[in-house]
Amino acid sequence: MTLVRPLWGVAALVATLSWAPSVSAQSPAAAAPRYDHLRRPLVLAPRAVTLQYGLGFAASTVGTEDAGAGVGFNASVGLFRNFELEVGSAFRASALVPDRFVRVGREEIYQVGTSIVSNPYFVARYAFLRRRGVQVGGELRTLIPVAAQTVVSWGAGLPIHAQFGAFRVESGLFYQAMQSDTAPVRDVLNVPLRLWVGAGDRWMFGLLVDFARANVFHALTSVTRVSLALAVRYQLRAEFAVLGQLVAPAVEPFGFDSRGVAVAFESRFP
Repeated sequence: MTLVRPLWGVAALVATLSWAPSVSAQSPAAAAPRYDHLRRPLVLAPRAVTLQYGLGFAASTVGTEDAGAGVGFNASVGLFRNFELEVGSAFRASALVPDRFVRVGREEIYQVGTSIVSNPYFVARYAFLRRRGVQVGGELRTLIPVAAQTVVSWGAGLPIHAQFGAFRVESGLFYQAMQSDTAPVRDVLNVPLRLWVGAGDRWMFGLLVDFARANVFHALTSVTRVSLALAVRYQLRAEFAVLGQLVAPAVEPFGFDSRGVAVAFESRFP
């Protein structure tokens, strides 16, 4: 319950704003959908910018009393048609890396370190197919090892998104390798599966599942992890949204890793 309490204030604010009768009474346009996240493109339009930032909390489930908070932020910009670049980093006060929960509805980035300052990462994404609600792209990622005991890391992915009526499914195949001969984890292959359901013009609710397997192409012990989260998104204005998620301890291995909660904000320009 301690981790859920930071969400109550945000939830109350969002609920008050969404039910305020004066908004729709002032102008018919105020009640109309201004930004349709269900049908959003895989990449941003040229010169469009999206900022996502927020606060995450984590608590250990492996017998320790460790808990802490972290602040994460990232920026995505459309550089030209069908191509965008994302950069991000974080600050944290816990080795549990609570800032990872701030990436609501986004693929997990590995090898970010456990130091106060996270390894900055760069993700370049190109969309090459969009047909009948289905979008497919390709991406490359890399991290700069500024955190202690981290190494250079790179990755590639194949994001696949599809939208059908009030439903949006986001999945794909993502691989990340660590350039190390001594690290216990040399690479990670993960398949996210995110199901979003739209409720009205402003609300979206999501079931977020992530399948990850470590040491896929190395002669080390392979480990599989399955995580589960419940998420919500409220489009307060066309250029601003509030997001939140509640992350359960890993489903496989059951109860391992941390439970977490996060509140994030998304700003769009223009």
